[in-house]
Amino acid sequence: MNINIDDELRLLKGSSFFVDGIEIRPFSIGEIVEIGYEKYQQLINIFVLEVEDILKEIPEELNGISIFDLFLKSNNDELYNLLIDGINLYLHPKNFQIIKDDNLIFVDDKIINCDNWKQISNIIKFQNCFKKNEDEYNPADPRTAELLRKRDEARRKLAKAKGSDNDSLNFADLVSILSANANGINIINVWDLTFYAFNNQFARMKMLEDYDISIRSLLAGAKSEDVELKHWMLKI
Repeated sequence: MNINIDDELRLLKGSSFFVDGIEIRPFSIGEIVEIGYEKYQQLINIFVLEVEDILKEIPEELNGISIFDLFLKSNNDELYNLLIDGINLYLHPKNFQIIKDDNLIFVDDKIINCDNWKQISNIIKFQNCFKKNEDEYNPADPRTAELLRKRDEARRKLAKAKGSDNDSLNFADLVSILSANANGINIINVWDLTFYAFNNQFARMKMLEDYDISIRSLLAGAKSEDVELKHWMLKI
């Protein structure tokens, strides 16, 4: 799925997307709070996992296998339960059925297969601002595969051992920061923002703040070559 202007506007507005009749509705920050932020992060893993995240070495007989087929063929109970819980949360089905032998999932009489699973996953990743490139700044980006979560946990333990863990911000801090600083967004209405809109407004606020600091630094006598002056009216 490529993001065009219509898709981007729908993401900002918080509209649902549809794939073969299956509704993919974004969550508001308030809904995520009620679900539980950590649970929300954990269950999104099923939509962002790739084959290489699960299999370090892909056997010859599995060459070319899709991640969707791997979910259904795997005998890993943890992975299978993650699939069930992820579909229950993100696709809001009244009922669904997994048919392993046919590599199909029925969601309210709509079919999920190898082809449209990728479309569904892409939409959910866009709605939740998932970026594969870890170097891209995204304050509320959900963690991906279990291996990545374990690695991040190891990094946090290392940071804590060095005495720097107290400097890290969690999602509650980010909600508080945006509510205190963004124009028109406050602690009462921030909960109505979708995850995508929250990230967008947080990033825009950060660009405004960086621009203001750069201008004040220049006025205070800083050398232009020492200040990265980027206007806030740019694409995020």
